[in-house]
Amino acid sequence: MLISRGVVAIVMIFTLVFPNYISMLLGISSTAPGLLASSLVISFVYVGILSVDNKIALPSSYIKNYTLTMLLVLFIYILTITINDYDFLHTRFLSSYLFLIGIMFVGAFLNDIILRCKTTDFNDIVSFIFWIFLFLGVISTYLILNNIIPGKSMILFTEPSHYALFFSPFLLYKSYMEFNKRKKNLFIYLLLTFFIAILVENVTLLVGLIATLVVLYATKL
Repeated sequence: MLISRGVVAIVMIFTLVFPNYISMLLGISSTAPGLLASSLVISFVYVGILSVDNKIALPSSYIKNYTLTMLLVLFIYILTITINDYDFLHTRFLSSYLFLIGIMFVGAFLNDIILRCKTTDFNDIVSFIFWIFLFLGVISTYLILNNIIPGKSMILFTEPSHYALFFSPFLLYKSYMEFNKRKKNLFIYLLLTFFIAILVENVTLLVGLIATLVVLYATKL
């Protein structure tokens, strides 16, 4: 069953913005409460979709890779507490491990939702979200440089690093789509991203930009 671009767009925007927005409301740096809340919403949406169409679109390889990843993390944990004698925060690790399992399940739900969307519709959604993030970056940079907002808050993000983590994948996808079509536009995207990273002094965004350039160079080869 195909899902309309509107539903997919709302789910993706909600997933990207809500965790940081909750953190800003609560006045904390951790995005865990927001991730938990957005995970519950995505789970409810996915259950609603499966109630109409119970066919899962996820490839079997995803489940296999997911299981192997969780077993690998568990193996590293066991190896760590076996080799090292220092005090290890077992409770914190186990709670983080369970949280990671939940997040990866929700990631599978979101992946399945996206796979139910047409490729052309998904590309349009990515472009739309990319422009929103780029606009936020430019506006936030202006506000930061003119001391209009306290610190380095990026409007919907508590700090530039959080913005970079969410924006970089869209920069990579958008740049890859534009690479063989509109290279003049691509140059503008990359240049704006470079200026944002330099002006707000954020290494994370700069690394995301470099990773994008590496992928584009590899594609050219």
